Amino acid sequence: MKFPVTYFPSLTDALQTAFSELGSIESQSQALIKIAWYYKVGNIENTISFPESGYVSISLPPERLAKFIERIGPPGEDIFKYTIELGFYKTSKINTPPLVFFRFEKSLKPNSKVSLFRKNIPIW
Repeated sequence: MKFPVTYFPSLTDALQTAFSELGSIESQSQALIKIAWYYKVGNIENTISFPESGYVSISLPPERLAKFIERIGPPGEDIFKYTIELGFYKTSKINTPPLVFFRFEKSLKPNSKVSLFRKNIPIW
């Protein structure tokens, strides 16, 4: 199954769009996130995730979340891409499927855009 995809010039723009699409859902939900960085050592691709397993709750506004994501990562590694999974859950039902799910992907090549994938059905 394919995700609908939209492209943005920056992670901040993509995150702001995701948060604004939620409207009244956002105030009744909790955001859970997972970030993965892809890097190479020689010709071998590796991934580091935060958190290592599962998801972590966030409460940062889109602008601060974008700065946080862009500043952290495996130090000294040749990072070429990162992905972000962001799910919004009903606050009282964290163990149920998300209300809405977003996946962001960004290549670190010059002038690359942020891909925003949106899905309204549970995938985890």
